[in-house]
Amino acid sequence: MLIGSFLLGNNSLLAQDTIYWSPERPLAWEDFIAVPEKGATESAQAATGVALEFQYRETDQKGKWEYQYKVYSYFLPYLSWKKPQDINYYLLEHEQTHFHISELLARKLKEELSKMIADENVGVEAERIYNKMQKDHAALQNKYDQDTKNSLEIDQQLEWQQKIQDSLKQYEDWK
Repeated sequence: MLIGSFLLGNNSLLAQDTIYWSPERPLAWEDFIAVPEKGATESAQAATGVALEFQYRETDQKGKWEYQYKVYSYFLPYLSWKKPQDINYYLLEHEQTHFHISELLARKLKEELSKMIADENVGVEAERIYNKMQKDHAALQNKYDQDTKNSLEIDQQLEWQQKIQDSLKQYEDWK
């Protein structure tokens, strides 16, 4: 019987100080514990991401496979920072939307993983799907920062917030 298991994502995920996405637990400025990087031009940075725990095995019936997974979107306080002189409501909403984007991609990942065929390639396929999601995640986060000019374009900021909230509702079944 073959068995496989892996964790993809930041190993800090297992730390007690990790904040997992929840609609009841928005970010607060007190969550941004790190010191800004020297020469940083941004006013804040939220370290968010998506992790995948994946287990698969061949069942007692030779040739039959099964798999389980858990997907998390997370925020790492000790890698997240702000410049105290720059903080305001729009900037916090900007950073919260980064966290929402991570949750959106986590939900999309769950949907894709649920469609997989359980066979001897299930572990490789899960990793391929996760890696594609990571690229999509980075691209969406970068586009968000570009369009909003890191929160300075308030109209764009509000549009993105609504767009991401609508998308989260669209993927509500994958929460």
